[in-house]
Formats: sequence, structure tokens, C-alpha cells
Amino acid sequence: MNYLLFLLHPLLKIRSPLIQKKEKLSRTDGFNQTLDTAGLRNVFDNMEWYNNRSFDVCVIGAGLSGAVLAERYANVLQKTVLVIDKRNHLAGNLYDFVEPETGILMNLYGAHLFHTDNERVFSYITKSEWQEKAPWVRYDHEVKGVLNGKLLSIFVNMNTVNSMFRLNIKDSAEMDKWLHNVQEPCTDAQEIITDNCQDAETMAISRVGRELYNTIFCPYTHKESGKSPSELDSSVTALIHVETTTTHVIFQTDISSCHLRDIQDGLPHRAANLGNLEYRSIRFERQIFADIGPGYYQSSSVVNYPGLEFNFTRIVEYKHFLNQKSKHTLIVKEFSSDEGDPYYPVPNQRNRELYARYKKLAVKEEKEKGVYFVGRLANYKYFNMDQAIDNALNTFNRIEHSPEQTDLQECWTSGLSAGLISLVFGTNSASQLAANTVTSWLRNFPATNASVHV
Repeated sequence: MNYLLFLLHPLLKIRSPLIQKKEKLSRTDGFNQTLDTAGLRNVFDNMEWYNNRSFDVCVIGAGLSGAVLAERYANVLQKTVLVIDKRNHLAGNLYDFVEPETGILMNLYGAHLFHTDNERVFSYITKSEWQEKAPWVRYDHEVKGVLNGKLLSIFVNMNTVNSMFRLNIKDSAEMDKWLHNVQEPCTDAQEIITDNCQDAETMAISRVGRELYNTIFCPYTHKESGKSPSELDSSVTALIHVETTTTHVIFQTDISSCHLRDIQDGLPHRAANLGNLEYRSIRFERQIFADIGPGYYQSSSVVNYPGLEFNFTRIVEYKHFLNQKSKHTLIVKEFSSDEGDPYYPVPNQRNRELYARYKKLAVKEEKEKGVYFVGRLANYKYFNMDQAIDNALNTFNRIEHSPEQTDLQECWTSGLSAGLISLVFGTNSASQLAANTVTSWLRNFPATNASVHV
């Protein structure tokens, strides 16, 4: 019989946040329980249960990549799986919880909003057995930013340009003409126009022009990465888009019709002594406003602050998500930092070359020891949530030679119609995305076959 064992790190005791008091959040606090099992039924303190057991698969990391791989091995191949995580909760950076003083559901590691145009991923996360426990709802995400003292759409559109530059652009044709006039194409060493921009700065200017670049994308990129855009790969700003209409909603995409295997989210950094890949982290500072009634601190869930006059990058007000009801509200300011858990890679030539050396070591570990490295850290890429799930599904198929997966095949042929909204947010808790996989593994298992160690 297949079974799953989770090992999670015990939580240090912390005090609950004080009403109307600023405090800095570490990456592992935010609640007063000794362990958050995200609804798992079986919790054991006894280490003896698994001391003499063998497992088919060991997954290190209980985030999206680890959860998806563990679920596939347990349900598709009927393997026994051991999942280990250094944190005291499931779901990795997706983890969310109900803040005790306000009753507001919030993310501990920054707001996570799911969006995808990948049909397989959408089918995977909306399987009927999971939908019953944590259904998804449509959510159109609008991001605003403080630009030159005005609150404007950070998803640059016609209104943004008119407000910033005091123009009167009336339609898409005029907007296209304006954009064409301000764009500066990238050129090679011979001054010949090329699509291969040499860095993030020239790429951004080629897409939005110099004024928008200097106002929004240059300072914001510098704050996020700690480096000038001219020091970063062009891929950093390659996806910048200017909407030529007044549309302000982003992330709204259509979806058309006993061998021990060790899987780790990360690369073999410490053992190799090749030096550290650069990452940026985030420091979170929370502030609670008590007894304000049904109102809000700001007009939307996320407000960005691109300018260097602000030492933080954005403010998130979680009460907006799912139209939560509370007589209080809370905000979280996010500060980019070189210290802390790895969050964002820093894509430049030095890190590309160093990653290539680590990648060779990872391939060697895979061939010689059956150790597979998967996830955003292993790929040295920032993955959106759908990309992390897709990467994990692809890794499973690569390792196991694409075994039959009838649950997904049924979803793919279920007649999903074009126009399904891709940005959705769990009505119960984003952590249920990981917890759903766990409870589906456990639903028919006896108590002795699944546990979480405290």
C-alpha cells in the first residue's frame, strides 16, 4: 500500500502581532501554532513510526514542485513517499493563514495570485475531488502604482500615458503612433537594428521609450534586483507590455479547448564550493489598523511604489482579496533585500555561467545517484505558480517515461471551452492547493500510513 510521510520543522514560539503596532515579519512566523498541517488528519509526535521503514521516493521541499511530484508518485505509481521540509508548514511560499487579530486571510511570503493559459495545469488544479474542498473563483487583478505623485495603473495603458505626460490620446491608433515615436530600437555594434537587445535597459527602452523607462522600469528594477538594468539580462524586461487601450486588468488569459529516489528543490551549492548564485529576498513589514469598520487602507489590493524616493517596492492589503469582511484591516510593505530566503534570481552573465556549472553537477547527481533537482531554485528561474506545476509534471514524465495518468486525460477531454478565466484565488486558502494533494493521497489510508511529525 502506498503511504506518505511528512516531516516539518517545529515552530519556535512567537507572540501574536499587536493591534496598531508595526512589526517585522520573519520568513517563518505569523501564527501561534506549533505546527500548521493545513488540515491533515493524522499528526504524530512519535518518531518511532518511520524509523525502520523504507520509502520509494524522498521529496525534499513541500512547496508546489514537491507537492505535485509527491502526489503523482503516490497516486499514479502507488509509491511510498517521504516529504521533508525545513519549515513548519506545507505549501512553501504559497503558505497563507488567517491572521489572528483581524481574521483576515493573508499570505506569509507575499501575495500569490494564480493565473495560467496552460490547459494541463488548469485541469490538474481543478480536479473535481479538490474543487469540493477548495473551489476557485474568478479574480481580475489590477495593479496600481504611485507615479509622479499620482495613483495610476502600473499596467501601462492609454490612461497611464495621458495622466503622466498630460496628453489627450483618444484611441488605439493615436496610442500606437505615440508609442512608435518614443520607442528606441536595439542596435548591434554596427548600429544595425536588431531584436537581440544587449541588456534589460536597452530592451525596456525599445518597448516603452525612455521616459516611461526612467519613471517606472529603471527605478523599480533597481529596487527589485539591487542592480542597474544595464547590468541585467534583456530577459528581465522582455515581457514589458504597453496596452494601447484603456484596459487595466492583467492576468486574464483564455484557456482553450526499494530504490530511493531523491527529488530536491534546489542545486548542490554547499557541496560544490563553486560560489553562491545571487538571489534577492523580500523583507515584510506588517501594520494592523484596528476598528476602522468595513473600509480599506488603499483603493486596491496591491499598490506599487517604483520610485527611489520610497524604500519599499509595494504595499499589499489582503482584505481586498475575496472581499473579506473585517472591522480591521492590515497592510504589508515589501522591501527587497540581499539577505533572507532566495526569492528572485539575478539574471546576468556571471550567474548564468555559474548556474551552468552547477547544472552539470546536478546532471551528474541524477545519473549516478538518482537525485533529481527540480523547481525554481534548481532551474535558477523565477516561476509563476502555473510554471512551477508544469515543470513538476514535466519532470515526473521525464523521470518515469510518461506513465498513463487517467485523471488528467479525463480533464483534457472534458470539453473545456475557450474563455475560461485564468486568474483565480482559492475561496478557502491558497495553502489548500498543496493540502489538497496531501488529503487526496490520504483519503483511503489508515492512520498508521500517513503522518506529520511535530
